[in-house]
Amino acid sequence: MVSKFNITVCLLLFGGLFGYFFSKTLLPMPFLFGGLCSTAILVVSGKIPQLQGFEFPNNFRLIFLSIIGVMIGGTLDREILNSFGSLWLSFSALIVFVLTAHGATILFSDLLAIMIMSPLFILEHQEV
Repeated sequence: MVSKFNITVCLLLFGGLFGYFFSKTLLPMPFLFGGLCSTAILVVSGKIPQLQGFEFPNNFRLIFLSIIGVMIGGTLDREILNSFGSLWLSFSALIVFVLTAHGATILFSDLLAIMIMSPLFILEHQEV
């Protein structure tokens, strides 16, 4: 059995390797996209059974979330902040999109639950 620590180290190394390769391209945020792509490839391939149900350790996760937040915040400068006034339409559209997406997710998950559970409920309570 492979330990959780070994899986975590392998994922970090694999993500770093992809990040390095992505840094040689013109893509923005290469280490973020490299890590995301490497993890997606590993998980979607389904070839590594140890990744089934694997959860990244929360203490490492919090460290990386902090680093990502600092990296994103570090890119803000006066020019970007000054352009917020002209982006009101984009921000409004983003708010509408997020609310619509969440509402649709809730609606469809409820409908799916009703569609799945209704026949089961009827079968369970059917008199013989």
